[in-house]
Amino acid sequence: MPHGRPHPPRPYPNFAAILGKVAAADIAAFPSRAPESYGLVVEEAFAAGLPVFVSDRGALPERVGGAGEILPAEDPSAWADAIQRLLEHPAQVAELRARVPNNQRTIENAIDDVDALLS
Repeated sequence: MPHGRPHPPRPYPNFAAILGKVAAADIAAFPSRAPESYGLVVEEAFAAGLPVFVSDRGALPERVGGAGEILPAEDPSAWADAIQRLLEHPAQVAELRARVPNNQRTIENAIDDVDALLS
């Protein structure tokens, strides 16, 4: 491609293509200060077997159950402390992972649901 031209956009890989990389993490953290909606990102983390840390904004806290922690959006030190606790007590990661629900919903499932509603 000639210099100065933007690269063509890369397509977002489907969830199955990135599952291994996602599942290699210990937790998924979503420290959003925005009032997030439903929380598909939480479902994708759960589909990878990851517990979640979410902010106390919007609908994300409703999704956590016992498989993570709800932290104040405006308090970075609370986030740092929560992550530090996991670093100091790695068995807690395994405990949280054991609480991850088995509903393996992904973005592809959400697309199928919307397609079914619009059909």
